[in-house]
Amino acid sequence: MNQFLSLIKINLKLSMDVVFSGGRRKKKTGFGKIGLILLFVIFGVLMFVSFGAIGISVAEKVIEMNLKNIYISLILLLGLFMGFISAIIVAPSVYFLSNDVETYLSMPLKSGYILGAKFISLVLSQFYLIILFVAPMAFGLLFVDFSITALIGWIIAILFIPVFPSLVASVL
Repeated sequence: MNQFLSLIKINLKLSMDVVFSGGRRKKKTGFGKIGLILLFVIFGVLMFVSFGAIGISVAEKVIEMNLKNIYISLILLLGLFMGFISAIIVAPSVYFLSNDVETYLSMPLKSGYILGAKFISLVLSQFYLIILFVAPMAFGLLFVDFSITALIGWIIAILFIPVFPSLVASVL
């Protein structure tokens, strides 16, 4: 289990290094990394606030028209569709185009651990996308019409939305 968690950590670190380096091999300074992380945090907060505001305004109108179930279905379908498109694009690079497969296979690791760690890193990369787009819309609906069962349902849905598109993209 410790090897599996280590592989997940390494895969996530390698994928984040590619994102933050922009494909360049030049090392960033400490201020460059902090600035880039700060930029990503500010961008994430702005995205969350803007989509949350859209979610609140749409949720008010949807509840007036008694179309709450259709709105929930649309949000979940949007999350599945975005996750599927993103997973189709990212999955080949996670499984086949990475340079770490030969290194992993030469180590005394089970092949199931390697595939599992790559799958979990794919699911977590999809989870970031779902947090940016689906969670603010869910927050908007919960802000307008809050209930504990809806909160629990949204938490479960947001946690499991990335799994299905990642599984389908992994099989394809």
